[in-house]
Amino acid sequence: MSNSMRDAYERVSRVEAAREATGTGFDVVQLWPELFTGMSERSRDGIRQAVAANWHEGWTPDRAAVTDLVACAKGEISREEMLERTLRRATEANQ
Repeated sequence: MSNSMRDAYERVSRVEAAREATGTGFDVVQLWPELFTGMSERSRDGIRQAVAANWHEGWTPDRAAVTDLVACAKGEISREEMLERTLRRATEANQ
């Protein structure tokens, strides 16, 4: 199996495990635990719930978006910076 196929398989496996863990959608804390280092359980749960709610509305979270949410929650970037990054990714995806 090639490295790219292995990476894709591992990602799908992690996504499926994260879905099964919550029964409601993505558990981004389980999917990308390294992003949540140093955060309180309350903060992790807040992001988990926000992502799950948006997943139910049709959004598929990706690592970049979750990284920005975590950075904003940690105070590393402002809410405005997070929104600018989100808009930039959406614009790039639609080009």
